[in-house]
Amino acid sequence: MHSTHFAPTGRVAVLNASGPQFLMQRLTLLLAALLLPWAAACGDGPARTPTTPPALPNRAPVAAAAIPDQDVVAGAQATVDVSAAFSDPDGDTLGYGASSDAADVATAAVSGSEVTVTGVAAGTAIVTVTATDPGGLGAGQSFRVRVAAPPPAVPDLDALLAPPTPAEIAQVEADWKTRTPETSGVLVELDTMVVRRSVTLRVRILSHTVEGLRHYGAVVTPPDAEPASLPVLVYAHGGDNGVELAEIFLMNELLQFEGLGVGLVAPSYRSEPLEFEDRVFVSDGPASPWDRDVDDTMSLLSVAIREVPELDGEHVAVLGISRGGGVSLLAGARDPRIDAVVEAAGPTDLFDDYAREILEEALKGDVRDLPGVEYLDATLIQPWKRGELTDAQARLELLRRSGAYFVDRLPPVQLHHGTADGVVDVSQAHRLIEAMREAGKGEEEFEAHLYEGADHSLRAFLLRGAATRAAEFLRAFLFEPR
Repeated sequence: MHSTHFAPTGRVAVLNASGPQFLMQRLTLLLAALLLPWAAACGDGPARTPTTPPALPNRAPVAAAAIPDQDVVAGAQATVDVSAAFSDPDGDTLGYGASSDAADVATAAVSGSEVTVTGVAAGTAIVTVTATDPGGLGAGQSFRVRVAAPPPAVPDLDALLAPPTPAEIAQVEADWKTRTPETSGVLVELDTMVVRRSVTLRVRILSHTVEGLRHYGAVVTPPDAEPASLPVLVYAHGGDNGVELAEIFLMNELLQFEGLGVGLVAPSYRSEPLEFEDRVFVSDGPASPWDRDVDDTMSLLSVAIREVPELDGEHVAVLGISRGGGVSLLAGARDPRIDAVVEAAGPTDLFDDYAREILEEALKGDVRDLPGVEYLDATLIQPWKRGELTDAQARLELLRRSGAYFVDRLPPVQLHHGTADGVVDVSQAHRLIEAMREAGKGEEEFEAHLYEGADHSLRAFLLRGAATRAAEFLRAFLFEPR
């Protein structure tokens, strides 16, 4: 007997049994469906290939710890291990890359897990580090690189103060040949008589233009002297504060006391005053101790010989004290009109151990209160320290101020120096003595007088008879036919 069942979906299902037989068929089919997979897994029944689940994607590295900022100096490097900045959940070996957003400030390079940053120029760069796993998935972190300017190079005093070479000496001498000062625009600023200790003196303040600068100097003579009757003694003053006429008067008294009648010519130097009573005359131009001091001395000598008829331009000597002692040596080396030099307690060699001490102190910011040193610090030592002057340029500036290297050009020289001089060390005198000996200068060409226990003061020299010796020396050259 057949029965027909209408499914809700409209399809027709035909069953071959009903009642208990129908239920048994349904249970049998249900048990077979449930037990078949279990039997296959246990080896019972026909073998079936298990289905492989799809591969899961690799897990990306994750940020673990921040990469610290780095501080480097331009031209230097810093290396940071970035492995701690990333973790990998699967324990795979990570690869790293790095890049800088400002390669003109800092660059980045990778080796293993180390990133090396190199400072290029002062500034800040951002370096980005990327970590990737074998599947190509990655994570990134950034850190700053702060680059400081490189420190100035450490100056090499040994290179700066090595003994000058013959080529360097020749270079300075060639420069001197181009610097014969031409003068113009001469003015007589003052012409008056002065009574000093019952002695009447004629004082003339002259000015002229040299290298476009107005320069002042004094000429002191006895009154009513005959034309060309007075040998010329150029007085090169010491210190950095100019010269007063009172100082020149004192020098004249000392020479008169020794029976030496001369016409005194006293230059001021560039930027410095010449003072007389309540009048002050300041020469133009930037200061240039020792070097341009000589130009100023030579130019005033030319003007004085031309404008003051009493002066005998055929007999000329220079006397200098302290800074002026160095000027007197350099003037004697440069000006062929000068017949003799008296040098007292002046610098002679800026390459020796005494000069080295001064330079070392200045490099550390401790500038000695000595004539000319402040100028050298500002225009030579510090620019050389900053690299604005090369060794070669700085050496020439020292050389052109060191008379000991030009002794073969000097006329006869008389030297005075105290062994206890605390301003210009007596080693400077010893250096000149050594240079004169090496040049073969005999007694007629060179005298050296060292005063045991004497300091840098004029009084110390006078008490030991320096004025008498200087007058005797000058008399031999100023009052004999040339």
